[in-house]
Amino acid sequence: MFWRRMNYAGAVAGLIGGFFFTVVVIVSLALLHIQLHWIYVGFLVQVLIVILVVIVSLCFPPPARPQWEPFRWTPRLLWTAEGEKRPWYKSLILWYGVYAAIWIYIYWRFW
Repeated sequence: MFWRRMNYAGAVAGLIGGFFFTVVVIVSLALLHIQLHWIYVGFLVQVLIVILVVIVSLCFPPPARPQWEPFRWTPRLLWTAEGEKRPWYKSLILWYGVYAAIWIYIYWRFW
């Protein structure tokens, strides 16, 4: 999660809790004879993990600014990387657009 308040304890809780939540949700659905598409199961587990990470991260002190600053995303990163201009074929906007177009096609084709 790209959140300034995210800390080590929250990350570890997310990893361990993610495994635990996945097992519990899958076993619970099987025992209750509930048929859900795997995408919905994944969404449910992801929501539980995010809630857990937020709660655990808020219970512990936030990380220092130098720890999270290199991972902060800004729109300026789309235009330049480390202050250098790129040729058109190395443009992040181009490749983000290609990536988005591929996903739009996949959703359109298989939905």
